[in-house]
Amino acid sequence: MARTLKSELAVNHLEKYAQIREQKQEVFKDYNQFLDVLNAIINLECSGSCRKGGCNENCEVRSCATSRELVGCWACDEMEQCEKLSHLKKHHPNLDFHLNIIATEGLVAFHNKRKSHYAWNK
Repeated sequence: MARTLKSELAVNHLEKYAQIREQKQEVFKDYNQFLDVLNAIINLECSGSCRKGGCNENCEVRSCATSRELVGCWACDEMEQCEKLSHLKKHHPNLDFHLNIIATEGLVAFHNKRKSHYAWNK
């Protein structure tokens, strides 16, 4: 979504519009700062799946699953009370639901039954 917004802004030359509008509305002087925030959001996106090294190299969740030789957290008996997952649940409110579907029904079912991924995707 952020990547699409950035592209649309560029295609429609909104930086030029901001330059014109900043004469009457000071907030448009912050357009470049807005683009910096947008780029930071884009950079939050993982570059690949967890098992293939996406996101944080030092991820304790991935390290745990790898050390236990698990395909993923859904294969762990301690998944529901795992403290390592608790910080993810702030941003991924359906994490337990998703992991349970994968554990009980598999990845295909997950893709068919998944709910919103992030808290702000309601």
